Amino acid sequence: MDILSSLVKCAKECDKFSSKVVVFELPIDAYRKKGMLNEAVSMFLGVKNEGFSPSLLCCNTLLHELLNGNKMELFWKVYEGMVESKMILDVYTYTNVINAYCRVGNVKEAKRLLHDMGEKGCGPNLVTYNVVIRGLCGTGAVDEALELKKSMEGKGLVLDIYTYSTLINGFCKKKRSREAKRILDEMCEVGQNPDHIAYTALIDEFMKEGEVDEAFRIKDEMVARRKNLNIMTYNSSINGLCKVGQMDKAVTIKDDMIKMGIFPDVQTYNYLIDGYGRRNNTDKASELLVEMTDRNLVPSAYSCGVLISAFCNSGDLCQAILVLEKMIAAGVRPNAVIYTPIIKGYVEDEAGDMQVAEQYFWEMLDRGVAPNYATFTPIIDEYCKHGNISQAFSVLNRMLKIGRLPNVQLYGILINALSKNGKLSDAMDALSELYNKGLVPDVFTYTSLISGFCKQGDLSRAREVFDGISGKGLAPNRVTYSTIIDGYCKAGDLNEAFRLSDEMPLRGFQPDAYVYNALLHGCCKAGEVEKALSLFHEMVEKGIASTLTFNTLIDGFCKLGRLSEAIELVKGMSDMDIPPDHVTYTILIDYCCKTGMMKEAEELFQKMQAREETDTNHRDLHFTHTREGNLQKAFSLWNELLDKGLLKGHVSETLVGSWCEKGEISALLASLNEIGEQASRLAQQEYCMLDCSVLSAISDYGCLMANHPHQAESIPITVRSNHWRS
Repeated sequence: MDILSSLVKCAKECDKFSSKVVVFELPIDAYRKKGMLNEAVSMFLGVKNEGFSPSLLCCNTLLHELLNGNKMELFWKVYEGMVESKMILDVYTYTNVINAYCRVGNVKEAKRLLHDMGEKGCGPNLVTYNVVIRGLCGTGAVDEALELKKSMEGKGLVLDIYTYSTLINGFCKKKRSREAKRILDEMCEVGQNPDHIAYTALIDEFMKEGEVDEAFRIKDEMVARRKNLNIMTYNSSINGLCKVGQMDKAVTIKDDMIKMGIFPDVQTYNYLIDGYGRRNNTDKASELLVEMTDRNLVPSAYSCGVLISAFCNSGDLCQAILVLEKMIAAGVRPNAVIYTPIIKGYVEDEAGDMQVAEQYFWEMLDRGVAPNYATFTPIIDEYCKHGNISQAFSVLNRMLKIGRLPNVQLYGILINALSKNGKLSDAMDALSELYNKGLVPDVFTYTSLISGFCKQGDLSRAREVFDGISGKGLAPNRVTYSTIIDGYCKAGDLNEAFRLSDEMPLRGFQPDAYVYNALLHGCCKAGEVEKALSLFHEMVEKGIASTLTFNTLIDGFCKLGRLSEAIELVKGMSDMDIPPDHVTYTILIDYCCKTGMMKEAEELFQKMQAREETDTNHRDLHFTHTREGNLQKAFSLWNELLDKGLLKGHVSETLVGSWCEKGEISALLASLNEIGEQASRLAQQEYCMLDCSVLSAISDYGCLMANHPHQAESIPITVRSNHWRS
């Protein structure tokens, strides 16, 4: 500060010079005008410390420059220096300071200072009030702003366009467009001519609210008041129409603005491309992108991202990649939002390829694009869904290397996968890691752990996790209760299962069909049929009984030998319009076959056939007939399975063994030849070929190899070539 020292020395030596302070103002103003604000402030503070005070005009001008340059730290240093120097502040000083408070959202302090001005005899002017109104509207306190506007009118201040436009914009941002429109009408009544800001704000808000007709009425009013529509007004109208899906009208407005000599900009096309993209109309969106480049407008990353996302949503990944390549060639730098839908598309597509997804993931990194959570999540989730936990953690490690810490959702996905795959120790370690990073697990994560422990039969650990949820400031949800209740039912602890189901309503959840079915299954498994029946009647009354409910109870009755009651339940299903399925009939047929009730089994089988085809019941009947020596009926069922393409080796093995035991070699070979012919005819060899176990059965009995070597050669080639591989 050699300049300051020299000036101070000179000023002190020239005692007779009355305007010595001007000497200090000249360098302050010079620094300010050249944009050297740090130097200007240093000079001001140095002068103040030497006991000299620059004029209020010099200080106010410096404050204004600092405020405009957003140099707030320097701003407050100058203001504090002015206060310390006991300067008498004027309306311009206060207005600058109020503006500074409003800029950081401290409207309370701005209002206090506005009040202090009056107390100190410094009346606020229109600009001061406008600054406070803008601050109030910026924080959403539009009602306070309106009250302040009334206070201004009461003091005789004439409101200007800025006052009204600020209020209109503020009310629009609060989605109070009707009140904003009343302010516009008042503005016109007092002779103020609304500007583009007021009109555009109203048009934009009415469009957002879907009131297209009202928005266009305001646009017409704007034209009638001789306000030429500008690019902002047109874009606002186009954006609103695109959001409500009126794409044809939006394109018409785009064409109209061109006719008026107002050319669309990048934002115009972004709105249109986004509108078509959200409706997966990729053809129209692509046409607009081409039109955009024809007008020498460089598409933004947003424009390309919308189109890429639309192609990915429609499953056309090839076109998405083509757009990506074109945007890179045009010099547009892709971001994570561009790459994420492509990666997600390859991950989730039925014919997708994780290697391709990872290829684009690495391409992102090579281009210096930092992936976000939305990029990592689908890759990790897909690996977890397929049980490839090691690969999921490999991607997680990549995430950590580039400084992206996993969020609660990602940890939840990993913990859920570990729990499902029985790696509960690793899952608990991941939970601890989540805590260590200061993250709070969600109920989904806890429920995954409870499910894992229940599947392993470790109910004590499951309960420990369940009870710990409340200690973390969370509450178990319906799924959490359902999971642990099911676990207790499967473990045979019905008392605790029922206690928890009674607790559910106290937590605001009514037990649903899943909980009732779990309790029902537990009761049937424990042989408590009366309790099961009570539950069943509750479910019927609540209208939540399903085919699964009936099947569970039917199975319970069958296991207790109460077939007649089981069959009555089947009749009850028809009365309630709940159709029996193949499981219903399989339970009954299986019981009848096991107890030798073949007639009843045949009757049930015929009823089942009238509803749907299944090979399970064919096999049950086939096994029973074979065991009882009724080979003709067994063979008849075998042929049915063969005709339906349902023949499996484990079915054939039973019949082959019985035929071999009874010496029915001719019948056996005839059937084997028929299988070979059928296989060739259907070209579905995997459905009707015999497996090694069948041919092994033939070999074990020694019928063909020992006693009929010439007949062994006649076994169909198809049978031998496809299944005799061991």
